[in-house]
Amino acid sequence: MPIRVTELEFINSHGSKFSSGSDGRTPGAAKLSFEVKDGECWLIWGRSGSGKSVLLQLLGGLLSPAAGQIERLGDSARGIGLVFQYPEQQFFGTTVDEDLGFGLRQRGLSETQIEERAQEVLSWLGLDYAAIATRSPYALSSGEQRRLAIAAVLMHKPAVLLLDEPVSGLDAKSCRALIKCLGRLKQERRLTMVWSTTRARYAAALADQVIVLADGRQVW
Repeated sequence: MPIRVTELEFINSHGSKFSSGSDGRTPGAAKLSFEVKDGECWLIWGRSGSGKSVLLQLLGGLLSPAAGQIERLGDSARGIGLVFQYPEQQFFGTTVDEDLGFGLRQRGLSETQIEERAQEVLSWLGLDYAAIATRSPYALSSGEQRRLAIAAVLMHKPAVLLLDEPVSGLDAKSCRALIKCLGRLKQERRLTMVWSTTRARYAAALADQVIVLADGRQVW
């Protein structure tokens, strides 16, 4: 599912709480046009407050642009998965298995289907289902928690994975491990990804295209 952005207008938060207009549309201050193609990895780089998170939420459909258009093309049955910054703070299951399978259980999938899917997804991210399924998510290392949070989104088979600061707060070793896993997703699974980050050096090698934001505007 490629994403086509045409004359998109939005505004950054400058570190303050982002507020939309009374009609739910975001105030406009910048225009962006680009197209993310299937299997590509796009990097959105900029300092804190530059508008990276807002842009991802626009791409994910959580916010509406003030002007312009975002088209989600291709297989409409497959959606867009958004992994927020510090997603491990949002775990709600008492075990890894419970957290991974919650949404799929609500959709009526069997425990066998859920377990098979969990084993596959965790293996993509360098985690062993059998070793961690019954453990609390908070018993894992910070790097493992971050990969688990990404796995929880991948359980739903999104066509596009949006990652808001995926390496934020991780040490160098955990950053390298996560980037290696995401590289495999790009190369072996052909997963389309869009990342935001302030730490471009960890992700630059995987990026097919780069957008640099400053004060809510594209500067490169």
